[in-house]
Amino acid sequence: MHDDQDRPNTVLMLCDIQPHDREHLLHKELTLKFKQASDRVILITNSVERFKKHRKIDERLVRDLEFAFRVVQIEGTALRKLRNQNRRVALAAVQQNGNAYSYIKGPFQRDLECVMSAALTCGNNIAMRILNQDTLSDEERMGVMKRLLDNSRVNVVRLFRCMPSSCFTSLNFCIELLPKVKNHLYDVMFASFCSDRDALLQLLRNCQTFDHGFPNFVGKGLWDKELVLEMVSRDGISIEHIPRNLQADRDIILTAVKNDGRALMFAHPPHNSDFEIVTEAVKSNARGFFYVDNELKSSKKFIDMCMRENQEGFSYLRQYDHEVESGLRKFGY
Repeated sequence: MHDDQDRPNTVLMLCDIQPHDREHLLHKELTLKFKQASDRVILITNSVERFKKHRKIDERLVRDLEFAFRVVQIEGTALRKLRNQNRRVALAAVQQNGNAYSYIKGPFQRDLECVMSAALTCGNNIAMRILNQDTLSDEERMGVMKRLLDNSRVNVVRLFRCMPSSCFTSLNFCIELLPKVKNHLYDVMFASFCSDRDALLQLLRNCQTFDHGFPNFVGKGLWDKELVLEMVSRDGISIEHIPRNLQADRDIILTAVKNDGRALMFAHPPHNSDFEIVTEAVKSNARGFFYVDNELKSSKKFIDMCMRENQEGFSYLRQYDHEVESGLRKFGY
């Protein structure tokens, strides 16, 4: 009852305030709010400057979102010392330093833009956490992996070595990955395409160095002349692992010995007496001499060719092998 009796008096008092008095009160209120806002801006500005110099967080501002936003743009991992964040702050933090991903809230850790931004500058541990998220679709995970290729902080070989082969089902991604990992992940990628002849051929063509384990990943029945030619042009000795009918192909053995003359040991007669083939063999490796047909090997024409095409190699080899020494001396070398 007492409150009801007072209310009319209060209303009357307000009504008694003249218009110029109301304007004065409003002005005072706005001035106060402006001063408070101005003081806050000054406090934030000064605190940000101190953070730049000393990396110290002002305890008065640990819940201030504007301060947080400005600070994490300087050092993303400063987020761990703050007590408040929104998506804007979380995104700015991981954009500055991907390792700040550890300190953003759960909902933001599942935010695709935050995830993609973190992947560009995070370290291996954070990268593994991101890739193992069960909320990522296969397409999104592939997008993260592509971002990681441009991340200088990540040891891509070590990281991707821990990933299941199911993560390497995109041929285009694997081809993009090859220059980054040299031959360190060939087995992982080849294993994903062991039953796809065309994919294996494309991977092989894009390898900067040859993985000697490649033949082990070629599925049964996939060998053909084109695939073999590509392989032996990179590693002649790998001819050892192909079917015998392809070993007997002249083009294949010629390509193999051009890469490594020792591939002649797998040549079927009459290829080991084919003058063009044996010439290419001893040019690329003098040790190809040991696998040349005996009759041809004892001819002056052959010995002259050996010394003409690879004198340095044979001058070295004759010091350690009696057969080579005898063959050369027989014709005056």
